[in-house]
Amino acid sequence: MLLKVKKKILFIVNPVSGVFQKHNIDQKIGDTIDSQHYDYDIQFTEYSGHATILAKEAASNGTDIVVAVGGDGSINEVANGIAYTDVALGVIPLGSGNGYARHLNIPLNVSKALQVINRGKIDAIDIGVTGDRYFISNAGVGFVSIVANEFKQHHLHGFFSYAMAVLKKYFPYRGRTYNIEIDGRAIQRQAFFVVVGNTRELGYHFSATPKADVRDGYFDVLILKPFPKLLGLFTVPFSYFQLTHKWYSSEFHRAKTVKIYQEYESIVELDGDPFPWNESPLKVDVCHLALKVVIP
Repeated sequence: MLLKVKKKILFIVNPVSGVFQKHNIDQKIGDTIDSQHYDYDIQFTEYSGHATILAKEAASNGTDIVVAVGGDGSINEVANGIAYTDVALGVIPLGSGNGYARHLNIPLNVSKALQVINRGKIDAIDIGVTGDRYFISNAGVGFVSIVANEFKQHHLHGFFSYAMAVLKKYFPYRGRTYNIEIDGRAIQRQAFFVVVGNTRELGYHFSATPKADVRDGYFDVLILKPFPKLLGLFTVPFSYFQLTHKWYSSEFHRAKTVKIYQEYESIVELDGDPFPWNESPLKVDVCHLALKVVIP
């Protein structure tokens, strides 16, 4: 009689992501994971970028599933370690916004998310890449990157801190002029921000690209053109109820490759985190079905 070989899972926990306590996460995992089918290990990140290193090591050691326990930034780091491999990404959403989990309908409850891991249904989905950095949800320039940079400076995370970052930067910020190539077609736009979306969710149930599909091989690109600042308050319900495409100053495109030229900007937002933008143009490409993910 042949014994069925257990699959290997590594849980990578970001102890400082989001607003949730993780001191007993190892117990929750032990109580819920299907030990008849899985052998598991748990490692905690110690610095920015550590999850990518741990994920790469796991992939080279024959691990079948690497689970990111944290927010979209943690998921981004793990994805950067296992993209274009046979290793699947699992998600236990313990961040603040949890946009990626919301898009994939992964439960925000830890025990229910672990049951998704136990069932082991795996699908391949799209991700994006700019330079040598992959992203799972979106890349953005303009106001969204300025807010991401401000939010990162806050000691406390969560929706309230994010809202404070938005309000602090909203009225002083002025739009920029961008030269943009959409699959080789050149346009010039004055824009408050530009978001290249792979998923519909930004986090906290807000959306910039509500029709984005992670399996269609295309980005949805939102160019939000300038509008009166007081009128901008009405964009909040449009975004929350995923109606951004109906806002009067929204312009949408679908593309496999996007290039954004801008002389003055120095920050790009990737999955909610700010990164240096040192070279123009910013070139973003779809990586079709490049990441295996455990889904409900």
